[in-house]
Amino acid sequence: MLPALGAWSSALILLGCPPLTGFLVTAACALAALTLHRRPTTRRSASRLLLARGSAAGYSVPGHPEPGRPEPGHPTTDHRAARRAPSNLTILTTLAAVAATSTVVALNLLSISSGPLPALTKRGATITAQLVLTDDPKIRSPRPGSYFHRDQIVVTANLRTLITGSHRLAMDIPVRLYAFGPGWRTLLPSQRIEVTARLAPADPSHLTAATLLARTEPRVLSPPSWIHRIAGDLRAGLRNAADVLPPDQRGLLPGLVVGDVSRMDPQVAADFRDAGLTHLLAVSGANLAIVAGAVLVLGRVAGLSLPARAVLAAAAMIAFAVVARPSPSVLRALVMGLVAVTALGTGRTKDGITALSASVVILILFEPALARSYERAS
Repeated sequence: MLPALGAWSSALILLGCPPLTGFLVTAACALAALTLHRRPTTRRSASRLLLARGSAAGYSVPGHPEPGRPEPGHPTTDHRAARRAPSNLTILTTLAAVAATSTVVALNLLSISSGPLPALTKRGATITAQLVLTDDPKIRSPRPGSYFHRDQIVVTANLRTLITGSHRLAMDIPVRLYAFGPGWRTLLPSQRIEVTARLAPADPSHLTAATLLARTEPRVLSPPSWIHRIAGDLRAGLRNAADVLPPDQRGLLPGLVVGDVSRMDPQVAADFRDAGLTHLLAVSGANLAIVAGAVLVLGRVAGLSLPARAVLAAAAMIAFAVVARPSPSVLRALVMGLVAVTALGTGRTKDGITALSASVVILILFEPALARSYERAS
């Protein structure tokens, strides 16, 4: 568990620090690991040298065996070293996890803080941006007393091309865009769009390079990929199937099943927030457990072997995660589920702490911003 705690805590702290801090932490971990690795060898070499000098002088060295007897480190005489080995291994693994996390965080921070975008953001420049969406547009209804009186659209995307004046710059960095208008609602992940927007500083709670305030409707440059098109059709089919329900329940069913709250009634959403039940509208381990459990049961009925059932369960969870979208809660549940079915397929189902630790480290290395993620339903 220590490697997981080390990875999470280092990402949590370093996300608010300059990139250089991450590289310094990596160097410090490497130095500590090297020192820990060399320490037993140094002690044993000094012990042997002292024993040799004592034997040459004709007397025995206190704390060491006589010549001809097993020397320290022999399996029959030095059991303490064997007991210390797991502790050293745990420390080395923790240092490796912290070093890897620090490097990943530093590289991410360096990528979003370098280049011409920070200077343009500081000036509040207006640009033409070509973006590739990484998630469905999120609709935020206006709150009572809010300055805005219409639905706001929040889009997460990667900025691929920046056009300002006569300059055209290619890049690939994460940004967050805020917009209004109906043209954003039907967009799907992986679509490439073009929009004119004003640059603003990034929200510190997100690992993004800048905030874009859209001034125009999006111009679609390319369709979504086939996998996101199929996932979008399935989500739309679920919304259409819920049309037979009363108005205040139509948006609830897609939210409970795949986390789609785009049609959630504002009053129902407010009731969920007041009751502290917004976590029910975020896809989590319960959803993936139902999917994986159903596949495992069907595979057993069909007479499939345990490894084959594990592979099918993993494929079903990945497919469901694509449909539900890889939000933080989905990613956490997916990685834990994949680790669990891997252990099931290989016959190693009892080491739950190791599985949990491995999941945390994998998630933090894949997406360091998850260290500061606290899921909320829109």
